[in-house]
Amino acid sequence: MESPAQLVIRVTEILDRVIEDHGHLLFLVAVFVGLAVIIWILVRPRRSATGQVQVAVVLGTTRAKQDPDSEPHPLDDSQFR
Repeated sequence: MESPAQLVIRVTEILDRVIEDHGHLLFLVAVFVGLAVIIWILVRPRRSATGQVQVAVVLGTTRAKQDPDSEPHPLDDSQFR
């Protein structure tokens, strides 16, 4: 049986070889996965405290309809227009 130090050295050598040979591809994959995660976070539907999905429109003026029984959002200033 190998000692843990020898196992770590062997795994480190393998990772060094993979990064040396394919590091540029690993970097590109990491960039595209990161961009996909950022886009998913920005466009996913939001859930309110009541469990209803509210869709945020970033560049438009369209707003989702609210239930008449629900309270207005604390930062909503449409009532003062």
